[in-house]
Amino acid sequence: MENAYIYLDEAVHPDVIKKLLRDYKTATAKTGEQLRWAYDEAAFPYTIEDSPQGEDRWFYLRGLHERYNVIVIAVESGKSPNGAVDGRCCVQITLPNDATQGDKGKANELCKWIAGRLHGKLQLFNGRIMPPIDE
Repeated sequence: MENAYIYLDEAVHPDVIKKLLRDYKTATAKTGEQLRWAYDEAAFPYTIEDSPQGEDRWFYLRGLHERYNVIVIAVESGKSPNGAVDGRCCVQITLPNDATQGDKGKANELCKWIAGRLHGKLQLFNGRIMPPIDE
């Protein structure tokens, strides 16, 4: 199992991450239209699936093709020692043991997309840190 992390200064709900993923698919579809190619299917070959066990904290990206299997995305809000939410947040992107090399490549792309849109600090699967990008 491998993990990448996006550290945010503000809490986000998993629905925000799901919306960003749908925005990514829309953006790649527009690129595909310009290229006259179904690029969105190649760029985001997953369905977004909720999990009853996820309790509104994590969800799956389930592969649509043989080359892709699964990516798990979880959102954890920070809590101070007294139990109060401190506003910080961590988005964890997990490649389970049955994830493919295709999943890892896509997970890296999606991590960069999400971190860029949320201005978060990204720790990639290899441990390298990418600071937030200011627009």
